[in-house]
Amino acid sequence: MNFLIQDGRRAVAIVRDATDDVVRSAFNTWFSLCHSSLDEVGESEHLNSAIEEDDHVYHVRRRHARGSDLMV
Repeated sequence: MNFLIQDGRRAVAIVRDATDDVVRSAFNTWFSLCHSSLDEVGESEHLNSAIEEDDHVYHVRRRHARGSDLMV
């Protein structure tokens, strides 16, 4: 019975990894198309600055969630 559980876990991990790869690939394709389109009309700077701002906010919230902002 234990081997069925182990095989099931491996199967779930394989499906999860494959799904992550497909989603990541689709997003990267979509994002590249959007960025290229914005670049053609000279608006990609707005997207780049929004990404930088979101990245900054993400890291600040992550640090805060870990409690590093509360160190005395």
